[in-house]
Amino acid sequence: MKRLMILSLLLVVFSFGKVFSQTVYVTQNGIKYHTKACKNVGPTAEKVTLYQAQQYNKRPCSECHPPTKVVATKKKPVKKKAAPAKKPAAKPATTKTAAPAKK
Repeated sequence: MKRLMILSLLLVVFSFGKVFSQTVYVTQNGIKYHTKACKNVGPTAEKVTLYQAQQYNKRPCSECHPPTKVVATKKKPVKKKAAPAKKPAAKPATTKTAAPAKK
């Protein structure tokens, strides 16, 4: 029973993480950022991350109360492509010249 309660609690916590995402909406001329459901978000609003909105010096909307703190997320490690194997430097081609004719 205890395990079931713990699993249920973890499921609820993780599901809220997806609901409260770090995506906000900004308008080109506005000074605030908004949630998707805010009445101040028009058809021209641009979808950006919270971090980007803060870099644009936007402030949170006082009506929709969007998130104000950037939450660090785990990023998937980027797989680096292996550098192509270096080919050995080409040796200069040697041309065989005919021996000088004997007279």
